[in-house]
Amino acid sequence: MPTKRLALIIRGAVSLGSYEGGVLYELLRALDHHNSSLPTGSDRRVCIDVLAGASAGSMTAAITMQVLLGGRAKLAGARDNPFYQAWVVDVNLAELLRYRNGEYEEGSLLSGDFIAELAQKHLGSAPTGAPHPAKPDSGHLRFAFALSNLRGLDYDTTPDLDFPCTRFQDEWCDEIDLANPAAADWAQIRLAAITSGAFPAAFPVRFLTRARTSYNTNYLSPADWPATEPTRDLPYVDGGVFNNEPLGLAKGLVDLNDQHLDNDNRFYLYVSPSPKLSDRNKDFDSRNVTLLDMGSHLVNAVLGQAQYQDLSALRKTNQKVAAFDATAQTLSAVIASNAGQIASFRATTTLLAGAAFANLPAGAETLAQAVARLGAAYATQPWFPSDPEQRQAWAEMLAAFERTATLQEKDTMTLLTICAEKAELLGDALSAFGGFTAQAVRHYDYEVGRNKTQQWLANPAKNKLGLDLTGYVFEPTNLAGDRAAAVAALLAVAEESGDQLGSRVAFQSKNIMKHFGIGWPIKNMLASGINGFTSAYVTKALDDEAAT
Repeated sequence: MPTKRLALIIRGAVSLGSYEGGVLYELLRALDHHNSSLPTGSDRRVCIDVLAGASAGSMTAAITMQVLLGGRAKLAGARDNPFYQAWVVDVNLAELLRYRNGEYEEGSLLSGDFIAELAQKHLGSAPTGAPHPAKPDSGHLRFAFALSNLRGLDYDTTPDLDFPCTRFQDEWCDEIDLANPAAADWAQIRLAAITSGAFPAAFPVRFLTRARTSYNTNYLSPADWPATEPTRDLPYVDGGVFNNEPLGLAKGLVDLNDQHLDNDNRFYLYVSPSPKLSDRNKDFDSRNVTLLDMGSHLVNAVLGQAQYQDLSALRKTNQKVAAFDATAQTLSAVIASNAGQIASFRATTTLLAGAAFANLPAGAETLAQAVARLGAAYATQPWFPSDPEQRQAWAEMLAAFERTATLQEKDTMTLLTICAEKAELLGDALSAFGGFTAQAVRHYDYEVGRNKTQQWLANPAKNKLGLDLTGYVFEPTNLAGDRAAAVAALLAVAEESGDQLGSRVAFQSKNIMKHFGIGWPIKNMLASGINGFTSAYVTKALDDEAAT
């Protein structure tokens, strides 16, 4: 097992996927150098075995998987790699605005078929080249893409009471068997990745065929989804609506790979174009609240609460596990200092542990399995009991504590981050769609991602992966020059982009008014006003972004 195992969490970012692409390029390049410099069989290797993405992060995660499995040679240079091509060169506003032949134009502001074309280009087939040295040698490469299910699924929270809970947050979780990576279904992976990035209104709703068994069938309501229906097509939009920071998804996949063992060598890397900041409405204290103020703050509150759980749970779990680790050490010391009473200890621990593990459901971890797992987890600690009798008493008592505290499937999570500050990027305007207006902007944001990662790699206090970068040469960046070029490009396209987006929003507003039976004189007048407002708003937003 490699010394370090890395789970990647890639946040939703819209056009700032260019930043995340820069991060992934530099990270994979450095891991290649580190792992390639080690002797065969070295336990100092660092591998990436889990990826979790939301929205644009899912596309970046899928590209990363291709590189790991057989795309090492594709990382030929800072501007010659699939991250740069997909996020900087290939995507642009003109293509996004051009509906393809036969595309349903009333379903979205932008072309979903164009996104499908991009995915086909970069994820169209299984990789066949040499694998990247950060690919695990065996086991499974596991991945998850966050989704938002517009239909929702009912779960029976209490078996004896008709009180269903409808869940709209969803995910696509899958794995690639590294013994047979060619068997991976890249058509399905590709579709799931772009579905995760189907930003509401901007892109069309997408459907995925889901198996009933991919959900928790113990609680899934049979009235909503009967067992006689094995699959169902479900409608989805951007997973970032409910889960833009899919840390919990990554943790669930890590548990499948690690089985709660060797946790000291497990790391989570969170990649985001912005740091995790407070969402609180600290200035919302006026007594005269308009409907617009209430609506905007309510949306912020709902979305903020929907994305609160994972990072909050991380802190609480780490605190609980730290306390449990301290208990394990104290218990070892107590047993060692009372070695003469080991027979009494054994009788007590056997009784308590037996009670704690009695009447468990089928398939639950047994006492013997828990004892073996705890022994393996703490075996390298200097205070680990050396006497077999003491060790058995310690492990049984600890297993009983763990089971009653429901900590048996919880581990401390070491979270690393590579994030930028908002002021450092230029594609953040228009809810991060601004970068699509100019390639120079996407190039600059990509270079910021590279620069941030170079700084992170050069600072062992931050990356904590123990990478040996001796002789490694970072490809230089020119942020000052690139920023100046990006600002000039943004100013040059601001008015034209405003006109283009204003026209598109007006077109879709006519379609909406048509469904309400609004006649053409009023419809045209309203659409004209919407066009002018949107055009002015977009132009100002891009000008303001360039000015800052």
